[in-house]
Amino acid sequence: QMVLLPIQIIAVIIPGGRGGFVLLFSYLFMILLVAIINKDWKKLLIFFSCIGVIVLAFFIFYKRLLEIPLFTAGFTRATEFFSFTEGINWDGTSGRLEWYKEAWDLFKASPIYGNGLFTSFYIYSKKQYPHNIILEFLMQGGLIYLLVWLSFALWLVTKYVKVVKHNQHLREVLFLCVFPITLLMFSKSYLSNPFFWYTVAYLVSIDTRIKYPKAISATVGAKAEVL
Repeated sequence: QMVLLPIQIIAVIIPGGRGGFVLLFSYLFMILLVAIINKDWKKLLIFFSCIGVIVLAFFIFYKRLLEIPLFTAGFTRATEFFSFTEGINWDGTSGRLEWYKEAWDLFKASPIYGNGLFTSFYIYSKKQYPHNIILEFLMQGGLIYLLVWLSFALWLVTKYVKVVKHNQHLREVLFLCVFPITLLMFSKSYLSNPFFWYTVAYLVSIDTRIKYPKAISATVGAKAEVL
């Protein structure tokens, strides 16, 4: 995984996708967080070593990379939304600020119940969606709808944490979940995003029951219960 990291970074930069650029750093953060929680010092050492080598190589070959038009165009577009002096550069977000403002105004017009599901294509001047899942929840169903989704998300997270304690191989599901959530914070609509619904369905369908409870009870000397 670490060996493929430089190739993945290049593959993210060249197309110039801002969502992919943010997702890359989200994944790096998740790898770091998981390694710290599990106290996997070997993976932490490999992680920081790889990041250090990549950063060093980037500074060494930075000028040469900028001579490649494909890399320059991709890097400029992928990072134009961020400014070291202003933070978020809204001029480099393809008009996202206007989309967000209109969605917020529609939410304020009906903050409790919202404007109804699937109504964004009729009441939204762009005839699309806000390109932000939180604003989309608020615009469609107001605070009630947002609280329903937050409660559901909390239940899924709690279930996932319990399952991972007994099935370490399911830790990778976390990375599967980060992808659609990160994407929906900047683009697309959750209503028509297959990755989002696949992730939700997968987490809901995970069986949390302990298999072979009698055998486990005989082994540990206690009654095996549902997780």
